[in-house]
Amino acid sequence: MGIIYNIIFILFAFFYLPIFLFKGRRRQGLALRFGIYPKKLVKSLGEKKNIWVHAVSVGEVIAVLPLIKEIREKHPDYRVVITTVTETGSIVAEKITSGDEIVIFLPFDITFTIRKVIKYIMPAALIIVETELWPNLIQETAERGVKIFLVNGRISDNSFSRYKLIKFLLKNLLAKIDLLFMQTEDQKKRIISLGADPCRVVASGNMKFDSVFSEDTFKQDKEAMRLSLGLDICDKLFIAGSTHPGEEEIILNSYLELKKKFTSLRLLIAPRHVERIDEVRRLIIDHGLNPVFVSRISAISPKISAEDILILDTIGRLRSLYSIAEIAFVGGSLIRRGGQNMIEPAIFAKPLLLGPYTYNFRDIVEMFLEKNAAIVVKDTQTLTESLRGLLSDASLRNSLGRSAQQVAQSSRGATARILQSIEDENVFL
Repeated sequence: MGIIYNIIFILFAFFYLPIFLFKGRRRQGLALRFGIYPKKLVKSLGEKKNIWVHAVSVGEVIAVLPLIKEIREKHPDYRVVITTVTETGSIVAEKITSGDEIVIFLPFDITFTIRKVIKYIMPAALIIVETELWPNLIQETAERGVKIFLVNGRISDNSFSRYKLIKFLLKNLLAKIDLLFMQTEDQKKRIISLGADPCRVVASGNMKFDSVFSEDTFKQDKEAMRLSLGLDICDKLFIAGSTHPGEEEIILNSYLELKKKFTSLRLLIAPRHVERIDEVRRLIIDHGLNPVFVSRISAISPKISAEDILILDTIGRLRSLYSIAEIAFVGGSLIRRGGQNMIEPAIFAKPLLLGPYTYNFRDIVEMFLEKNAAIVVKDTQTLTESLRGLLSDASLRNSLGRSAQQVAQSSRGATARILQSIEDENVFL
């Protein structure tokens, strides 16, 4: 089975070779993906004891950041090596880490490549974020007696259906992981049903609640941020965050209706994928409005009007901007994408609007809905009605926002529990 898997992955890697060659950053990372490291990097990897953390993309990188910080502070003799799969994940990891962490791309999951990279990193432990089950990575690491931990584990509905088809293969793979920290009891049951040893599975909570409460979370200069967006003192900012195709149309139609009455309402759209900004720009023009990229707002004429729609065209700024929003909509939820992280606006006590398709965050959404800390909308009409009600009633906005913040604050602590369990496994000697 291992030989067949390696052959398939090699074919996959070479099939995508032209894509890597035609895109600058991908071209730069291609050698790393084949385990070809420059001498300077190999030397640096050998200078300290390493903890290998694999976080596939942006969400996983942000979720595991508190754990990385705790390892850095409590175990300074160890250095964290972060691997990602996506370019945006790599960019964010480089941007938000502040110690001596090394950020590189995960090598292709081919036996000879993985063996070479393990030899370079020589990890004291491998920490996998959420559920990135790469067979050779896990197999080769375990064979060298390295402890493996899966943290913030989650299996989506779609993944669960697929995993059940290969349960006979997963059981052996899961047995090589020393501890599996799942987000909820339901997620714990799922991984056990796929073959994980119940004695090795812990429902530890969701680290994303810890990741949003960083030291500088509430230190932003809100007035400066408002000025940087061209907002007047009376303007009320509605942020539509992490939007996907099909959602901006609904949001813009709702805004066009609302701005007739609420003349101080302003809209900022933050597409989930920054490469879609031109697509969003064209859509705004089609609606008779003026698109304004946040990065291009001029200090000479910074004031925006109700006809100006802000587009967030940079990575890593959305969380801080939520702090100056009046109301927040979290995307990926009006269409069947499963939702996006709604914890970030919640920590700033912002009233939350979500679509009906939040199955990737089902447990978190249920927590918010149980405490009346979010409103579910399904189309232009219900979005408009909900926004009209919130814009007309400051006490309703404040009540909904405070409830959301309380849910987020009461759900913290997963990071400390996970690190304590990892320490109990004698990883840090």
